[in-house]
Amino acid sequence: MQLLDRNIEHNEIINAIEETPNNKAPGPDGLSFEFYKKFKKNVTNHLANIFNKMEMKKWNSINGGSTIVLIPKKGDLKDLRNYRPITLANSGEKIYTKILANRQQKFMSNLIYTRQSDSIKDRNMLDKIHSKNFLIENSKINPQITNGY
Repeated sequence: MQLLDRNIEHNEIINAIEETPNNKAPGPDGLSFEFYKKFKKNVTNHLANIFNKMEMKKWNSINGGSTIVLIPKKGDLKDLRNYRPITLANSGEKIYTKILANRQQKFMSNLIYTRQSDSIKDRNMLDKIHSKNFLIENSKINPQITNGY
Protein backbone atom coordinates (compact mmCIF):
# COMPACT_ATOMS: atom_id res chain seq x y z
CA MET A 1 0.00 0.00 0.00
CA GLN A 2 3.01 2.30 0.34
CA LEU A 3 2.97 2.45 -3.44
CA LEU A 4 -0.08 4.72 -3.27
CA ASP A 5 1.43 7.06 -0.66
CA ARG A 6 4.79 7.79 -2.24
CA ASN A 7 5.44 10.88 -4.34
CA ILE A 8 4.44 10.79 -7.97
CA GLU A 9 7.45 10.41 -10.22
CA HIS A 10 8.11 12.00 -13.59
CA ASN A 11 8.03 8.69 -15.46
CA GLU A 12 4.55 7.97 -14.04
CA ILE A 13 3.31 11.30 -15.37
CA ILE A 14 4.86 10.72 -18.79
CA ASN A 15 3.40 7.18 -18.96
CA ALA A 16 -0.05 8.45 -17.98
CA ILE A 17 0.10 11.24 -20.57
CA GLU A 18 1.15 8.78 -23.29
CA GLU A 19 -1.71 6.42 -22.38
CA THR A 20 -4.38 9.11 -22.78
CA PRO A 21 -6.62 9.06 -25.87
CA ASN A 22 -6.64 11.80 -28.49
CA ASN A 23 -9.68 13.70 -29.73
CA LYS A 24 -11.40 13.95 -26.34
CA ALA A 25 -13.12 17.11 -25.18
CA PRO A 26 -11.06 19.07 -22.62
CA GLY A 27 -12.42 20.23 -19.29
CA PRO A 28 -13.08 23.80 -18.14
CA ASP A 29 -9.40 24.76 -18.41
CA GLY A 30 -9.44 24.01 -22.16
CA LEU A 31 -6.21 21.97 -22.08
CA SER A 32 -6.55 18.80 -24.13
CA PHE A 33 -4.57 15.58 -23.93
CA GLU A 34 -2.91 16.64 -27.19
CA PHE A 35 -1.60 19.74 -25.37
CA TYR A 36 -0.10 17.60 -22.60
CA LYS A 37 1.39 15.20 -25.15
CA LYS A 38 2.98 17.98 -27.17
CA PHE A 39 4.41 19.78 -24.12
CA LYS A 40 4.97 16.83 -21.77
CA LYS A 41 8.64 17.69 -21.22
CA ASN A 42 7.62 21.21 -20.21
CA VAL A 43 4.67 20.33 -17.98
CA THR A 44 5.97 17.22 -16.20
CA ASN A 45 7.83 19.16 -13.47
CA HIS A 46 4.84 21.42 -12.89
CA LEU A 47 2.43 18.50 -12.69
CA ALA A 48 4.74 16.62 -10.31
CA ASN A 49 4.89 19.66 -8.02
CA ILE A 50 1.13 20.11 -8.06
CA PHE A 51 0.32 16.42 -7.60
CA ASN A 52 2.85 15.94 -4.80
CA LYS A 53 1.92 19.08 -2.84
CA MET A 54 -1.82 18.96 -2.99
CA GLU A 55 -4.19 17.39 -0.55
CA MET A 56 -7.10 15.47 -2.01
CA LYS A 57 -9.70 17.70 -0.31
CA LYS A 58 -8.21 20.71 -2.09
CA TRP A 59 -8.25 19.05 -5.51
CA ASN A 60 -11.29 20.89 -6.87
CA SER A 61 -9.99 24.30 -5.81
CA ILE A 62 -6.65 23.55 -7.51
CA ASN A 63 -8.12 21.79 -10.51
CA GLY A 64 -11.14 23.95 -11.20
CA GLY A 65 -13.66 21.14 -10.98
CA SER A 66 -15.58 19.89 -13.95
CA THR A 67 -18.42 21.02 -16.16
CA ILE A 68 -21.62 19.19 -17.06
CA VAL A 69 -22.67 19.66 -20.68
CA LEU A 70 -25.89 18.48 -22.30
CA ILE A 71 -25.44 16.66 -25.61
CA PRO A 72 -28.54 16.57 -27.81
CA LYS A 73 -29.98 13.24 -28.90
CA LYS A 74 -32.55 12.74 -31.64
CA GLY A 75 -36.02 14.12 -31.24
CA ASP A 76 -37.57 17.34 -29.97
CA LEU A 77 -34.78 19.41 -28.45
CA LYS A 78 -37.33 21.27 -26.31
CA ASP A 79 -37.75 18.03 -24.35
CA LEU A 80 -35.04 17.60 -21.72
CA ARG A 81 -35.22 13.80 -22.09
CA ASN A 82 -33.65 14.21 -25.52
CA TYR A 83 -30.34 15.32 -24.01
CA ARG A 84 -27.52 13.25 -22.58
CA PRO A 85 -25.40 14.84 -19.84
CA ILE A 86 -21.64 14.38 -19.93
CA THR A 87 -19.08 15.65 -17.44
CA LEU A 88 -16.02 17.38 -18.81
CA ALA A 89 -13.15 17.03 -16.34
CA ASN A 90 -9.82 18.75 -16.81
CA SER A 91 -7.19 16.62 -18.51
CA GLY A 92 -4.79 17.24 -15.62
CA GLU A 93 -7.26 15.59 -13.26
CA LYS A 94 -7.57 12.63 -15.61
CA ILE A 95 -3.78 12.29 -15.77
CA TYR A 96 -3.62 12.28 -11.96
CA THR A 97 -6.33 9.64 -11.63
CA LYS A 98 -4.65 7.56 -14.37
CA ILE A 99 -1.45 7.54 -12.32
CA LEU A 100 -3.35 6.34 -9.24
CA ALA A 101 -5.19 3.71 -11.30
CA ASN A 102 -1.89 2.46 -12.74
CA ARG A 103 -0.50 2.15 -9.22
CA GLN A 104 -3.56 0.25 -8.03
CA GLN A 105 -3.39 -2.19 -10.94
CA LYS A 106 -0.03 -3.43 -9.65
CA PHE A 107 -1.58 -5.00 -6.55
CA MET A 108 -5.34 -5.21 -7.09
CA SER A 109 -5.28 -8.69 -8.60
CA ASN A 110 -3.74 -9.94 -5.33
CA LEU A 111 -6.40 -8.26 -3.18
CA ILE A 112 -9.53 -9.03 -5.16
CA TYR A 113 -11.09 -12.49 -5.01
CA THR A 114 -10.11 -14.60 -8.02
CA ARG A 115 -13.72 -14.91 -9.18
CA GLN A 116 -13.99 -11.14 -9.44
CA SER A 117 -13.01 -10.26 -12.98
CA ASP A 118 -14.34 -6.82 -13.88
CA SER A 119 -11.77 -3.98 -13.83
CA ILE A 120 -8.84 -6.25 -13.01
CA LYS A 121 -5.95 -6.42 -15.44
CA ASP A 122 -5.68 -9.72 -17.32
CA ARG A 123 -9.16 -10.73 -16.15
CA ASN A 124 -12.11 -10.41 -18.45
CA MET A 125 -15.73 -10.27 -17.39
CA LEU A 126 -16.64 -12.24 -20.51
CA ASP A 127 -14.55 -15.17 -19.25
CA LYS A 128 -17.03 -15.60 -16.39
CA ILE A 129 -19.97 -15.45 -18.77
CA HIS A 130 -18.38 -18.06 -21.04
CA SER A 131 -17.63 -20.29 -18.03
CA LYS A 132 -21.23 -20.11 -16.85
CA ASN A 133 -22.54 -20.84 -20.35
CA PHE A 134 -20.17 -23.81 -20.56
CA LEU A 135 -21.43 -25.17 -17.23
CA ILE A 136 -25.07 -24.71 -18.24
CA GLU A 137 -24.57 -26.47 -21.57
CA ASN A 138 -22.57 -29.32 -20.03
CA SER A 139 -25.03 -29.76 -17.18
CA LYS A 140 -27.65 -30.65 -19.79
CA ILE A 141 -25.35 -33.38 -21.10
CA ASN A 142 -23.97 -34.48 -17.73
CA PRO A 143 -26.33 -33.76 -14.77
CA GLN A 144 -23.59 -34.61 -12.26
CA ILE A 145 -22.00 -31.21 -12.96
CA THR A 146 -24.93 -29.42 -11.31
CA ASN A 147 -24.71 -31.74 -8.29
CA GLY A 148 -21.20 -30.56 -7.48
CA TYR A 149 -19.22 -33.39 -9.07
